[in-house]
Order: sequence, then structure tokens, then C-alpha cells
Amino acid sequence: MDEVWHSRVNLSTIHPPPGRRIPAATSRRRKVPCVALKTILRKYSEFVRQPDVARLLAVAVVTRMPVGMVGFSMLMFLRQSLGNFALAGTAVGANFIACAITAPILGRIIDRHGPARLLWFTGIIQPLALIGILAGVKLELPFPFIVGAAALAGAFATPITTLTRAVWRQRFEREEDRRTAFALDAVTIEINFTLGPAIMAAILASAGATAAFSVAIAACTLFVRTDSMPLNCSS
Repeated sequence: MDEVWHSRVNLSTIHPPPGRRIPAATSRRRKVPCVALKTILRKYSEFVRQPDVARLLAVAVVTRMPVGMVGFSMLMFLRQSLGNFALAGTAVGANFIACAITAPILGRIIDRHGPARLLWFTGIIQPLALIGILAGVKLELPFPFIVGAAALAGAFATPITTLTRAVWRQRFEREEDRRTAFALDAVTIEINFTLGPAIMAAILASAGATAAFSVAIAACTLFVRTDSMPLNCSS
């Protein structure tokens, strides 16, 4: 009986009978999450309305799209062409390893000499290396050539993620603004890693692996022109 009585008491507390007023403290607790959400949304909306912020976010999303497209489409293209996941994974692994090795070097070059020339250089070398993979498979060139071209594409992958974070750091002096910028930048990266493979999967299903890899290469080539992003917004 005691257990039944306690359960009834708890239920009556959670769901008060009609006509019974909810205590003011309970009402305030229910409103706290809504107020907090509105405060956060207002904070980010005001931040995005600052000069160059919305433009930089949009350009960062667009220019980082190949990050989520190239690796997946390359893997599926090589798997279909070579007939072996092991060989395809070896080439894609060489691409990622080369990218990890050269990323700090490219970041140091950006710190010393600025991003403009480096972006044009990487924006030309990476698509050419990817085209080399496509041509090498179609011409049935030796597998080491495919691996070398994949490694070259990774070594000269455009360091757009590093660059946008550097721009955020230069653009804002207040630490709170920098934290907000980095938070939004992290959200855009997740969008890239979600949307890029989804686009490739749709093209794979409708047009095949060769078409998907070709679109990824075209994306790398097209996004070279987005280097007009506000890189000097700190000035």
C-alpha cells in the first residue's frame, strides 16, 4: 500500500489534477531551457552579422567540400577499377598519410609567406595528381604510379581548414569571439564530412564510381577560384 501511495503522490506531482495551479518554481524551471536556447541563438546570430563572418563561413563550407568527397570517391573508383579493396585502400592510405605529413609544413609556409600563392599552387597540383590517378587507371599504368599520384594529391591538398582557423584568430581579438568562431567552424566541418560523402553516394548510385571521382576532381578544380575568400579580413 505504501508503494502505491508513493506512486500516486509522484504522479500527482508530475501531472497535477485539473484546476490545480503549477508552483511558480516549477514553471520557472520549465522556462530555463527555452531562455538559454534563445540566448545562444541570439549570440550566434549577432556574431554572424559581423563584417565578413557570414561570407567566410560560406566560403569555408564550399572550399572544404572536397575533404569529404575525394577520399570516398577515390576508394570506390579504385575498388571498381582494380577489383580489389586492398589495392584501393593502399592508394587512399598513401593519400591520407602524405596529407598528414605535409599539413604542418604547409601551415608553416602560410605563417611565413601568406596563403595566396600556396593556395594557387596546391589548387593546381592536387587536381592534376587526381587526374593522374584517373588517367593511370584508364591507361592501365603500373600500380606504383597510382600510389604515387595519390600520395602527391595528398601532399598538396589545399590546407583550407588550417587557413580558416588562422583567419578566425586574426580576425578577432576578443577570446570570446574566437571561441564562437571556432565553434561555428567545427559545425561547418561536420557539415562537410556529412554532406560530401552523401553527394558522392548519390552519384555512385546513379552514375557510377568513375563519374563520382570525376565530380570530386572537378570540385577541387572549381574551388581554386574561391581563394577570393576574405583572407585579409584582419587588416
